[in-house]
Amino acid sequence: MKTQVTFRNIQKLEHLEEFARTKTEEVVDTFVKNKNYRIHIRVEAEGHRTDSRRPIFQFEVVLSVAGRRNDIVVKKTSDNFYDAVSKTEHALKKLLRRDAACLARHAEERGHDYVVDYEIAV
Repeated sequence: MKTQVTFRNIQKLEHLEEFARTKTEEVVDTFVKNKNYRIHIRVEAEGHRTDSRRPIFQFEVVLSVAGRRNDIVVKKTSDNFYDAVSKTEHALKKLLRRDAACLARHAEERGHDYVVDYEIAV
């Protein structure tokens, strides 16, 4: 497992980085059995807004799991950093849960004894 956090147009603060990293890794560790994965977290404050208004934070998670062709990408925005992280966490949970169920269903239809990379938390 390797996690990289990138900040754009926002000062990189240790507590923000740790919060983003912790929340994202908790979700991924819950669902992904294969521990050979890479997470890239991008946090960006949109710079085109004026100084008199609050910035909009864009929080993006790119999850690359070994053995999968496509990366899993989730991107959410909010005017509050913690709210953007929470929205992304919720969307990532939903996506991984749906993906795991889909993989299990396809394997069952084909009659394979397929091991799914995700476990569904009930």
